[in-house]
Amino acid sequence: MAENLKAYVIEDLDGKPKGSFTTLTLADPTMCWWRSLTPPSASTGRPETHDYLRGLGATGFIDRAVLLEKDAPLQKERWAGGIDSVGGQTLVSALSQTMWGGAIAACGLAGSSDLPGTVLPHILRSVALLGVDSVMAPQHLRAAAWKRLARDLDRTALKAMYEVQPFDALPDLATRILAGQIRGRVVVDVTR
Repeated sequence: MAENLKAYVIEDLDGKPKGSFTTLTLADPTMCWWRSLTPPSASTGRPETHDYLRGLGATGFIDRAVLLEKDAPLQKERWAGGIDSVGGQTLVSALSQTMWGGAIAACGLAGSSDLPGTVLPHILRSVALLGVDSVMAPQHLRAAAWKRLARDLDRTALKAMYEVQPFDALPDLATRILAGQIRGRVVVDVTR
């Protein structure tokens, strides 16, 4: 089954990349066992971000519009697993394309909190839907996760994922964020 896999699914919505950190995490073989099956792919509607995502470890790309299409409840197996930050039909598509025994971790709902799918991927392929919750996680689990990230993440790639802007740039930043013109994350320095 694993030899038929093509990629992972990581997506964004409305031109606002959500998968930078996910791509970086999945691309590191010490962070993700799926990497041993197939290299990660990123889903985006912005082809101009391909070089950036490739620099984080993505080796393939799928247009996010493909994942937004409603299709059969079980589709061709493409993913060993994935991380979804969009929800809705994108999450349903990812689940329906996940190989037997795979898993999708849902960590956001940028597109929708709905889950308009069926149980077929779960009962016929043993696909797991894993909820990622950092709010209620016990402190010892959070500490272990931060320690692992500090040890294993590529710091050079991590630095490429954010920019620091002064507080007075917020009005312009808000406009750029809503227009989908920001890549990665913005740290607002309230002292500048």
